[in-house]
Amino acid sequence: RLGAKDADRVDAAITTRDTAVSSINSLNKLASLPADQLIGGQFASGRVGATNLLSTLGLASPTDVNKLNTSQEYQKVAGDVILQTLGGKLGSGFSNADRDFIASLVPQLETSSEARRKLIQFMQNKNQEIVQETIRLEDYARKNKGLSGYTPKIPLSVEPSKPNASPAAKLTDAQLKAIAGVNQ
Repeated sequence: RLGAKDADRVDAAITTRDTAVSSINSLNKLASLPADQLIGGQFASGRVGATNLLSTLGLASPTDVNKLNTSQEYQKVAGDVILQTLGGKLGSGFSNADRDFIASLVPQLETSSEARRKLIQFMQNKNQEIVQETIRLEDYARKNKGLSGYTPKIPLSVEPSKPNASPAAKLTDAQLKAIAGVNQ
């Protein structure tokens, strides 16, 4: 039975790897879309809808239509990333709250271009780590005829960050004001 469980883990790892590779491809597409050709800033998603209406009515400029097309492509690919993160399926096992949470992780048009770039890079790197780890797991299982002794390189947990332990962090407001020579 352990051999069957190991085989199931390898099979799940392969599926996870396929999903991660698909996500990397989508994230690469997001990264390649020119930031200056996206409708960005506050309420960008709503402005995409308004620009779409103006385009439909023939009232949008060619520049606006170009930005609209790029922004709509961005939204579509971002949706693909969300679906891939959900394992390629909506429905059983995933609630609307799960979908909303994952959608909040995917870079939105509203984020600054620098924040969007950093988030895309972070997601690309995390998916790359998944690909590398799943390849390592599969190779280990094939070489050793099972997963006995396998230890993942991706940390299973990380210790939460600790508050600043500097001496000044332990002082009261009154003590800090006294040191600074500020009248209370």
